[in-house]
Amino acid sequence: MAAPLTQGAASATLPLVHVRKFARLRKSVTRAGAWQCATTGGKKMGKESFPLSKSRRLQLGNEWHWRVDEWAAGQLRGYLLIAYHLGKQNYLASLSLARGPKEYAIIFSLENHGDHPGWHVHTAAAPGIYDFATGCTRQRIWGIRLPGKGRYHRFRKGFDMGPIEARNIAYKAFRIDDASESGDLFS
Repeated sequence: MAAPLTQGAASATLPLVHVRKFARLRKSVTRAGAWQCATTGGKKMGKESFPLSKSRRLQLGNEWHWRVDEWAAGQLRGYLLIAYHLGKQNYLASLSLARGPKEYAIIFSLENHGDHPGWHVHTAAAPGIYDFATGCTRQRIWGIRLPGKGRYHRFRKGFDMGPIEARNIAYKAFRIDDASESGDLFS
């Protein structure tokens, strides 16, 4: 179960952080979660594993392999959900930002789906990261998909997925340094 994260100050008192600046910001893992999968003896993704608000959370089915890490970058804190489904060849990495007690906004979601080609990111063309709505998995206002549907995808990696590969893809995409595991790629 994930412990609640706090922002340290009210969002209104923090400086405007543009989405591109946040994307380039180096983040560090402060607590690495363990890989879980209900069909292989692990636990099912519970209601508190990846919270979005007091009443909403993101949950995945039993066949998903998943983990939730905590990250930090200065005053900013949040969770990173990394998950993949081998049968459907689906991948999901969602980076959330703590916006208050039990309030989180998903800033980026990196996805790949087996039924159509192309790795892509869901985010928002919002002025800053504090303009993202909390409690939802997709941004309805300003929501964008990069690259756009039907556009050319530069990242055309196939779906050869395991725990190490899944973690490395998410950490590289979201510029996350692994301080919690001392750089060990085989945990």
